[in-house]
Amino acid sequence: MIIITAFVVFSIILWIILIILNIFRSQKWDKVTSKDNSYYAKLVMMPEIADDIDNVYVRGLRDPEYCIETISCNTLSELYGILPYSNDTERMTALESIEEVSEKFPEIPAKNDIIKKYYAVSLPVTEEDSNGKVIPYYYFHENYIIQTERGFRFVFIVHTK
Repeated sequence: MIIITAFVVFSIILWIILIILNIFRSQKWDKVTSKDNSYYAKLVMMPEIADDIDNVYVRGLRDPEYCIETISCNTLSELYGILPYSNDTERMTALESIEEVSEKFPEIPAKNDIIKKYYAVSLPVTEEDSNGKVIPYYYFHENYIIQTERGFRFVFIVHTK
């Protein structure tokens, strides 16, 4: 009887330790292999940029949070060139509306390499599909531009909660 009780107690303690480790591990960004960039492009509501997605990170247990980074470009104009604007006037208006981040910046995987941070506003997002609203429309989106030594890149944070 003592052996069975000890085994049950040990199993419960081990189970609790594993749960706690999974909770802590889920709060760190894990790099995802970019198998389906079209899915990640739909998450940021710009399916046209699927070929320009470079890195994808995910964290969380039930409702994951995604950090989706595009390729690096030498200039902001070149970076905005990958976005699906309908004309150059919209693209130039969006470039003029970039704001430098002065508040707290979210924790992202490449945070140590950042020289400058900007808010990416006036992006050409797709809010509807053939059936109405796309599901990512209901997610929380944060759109940033970061400047590193390699150039400028978009960083999209998508909270699926």
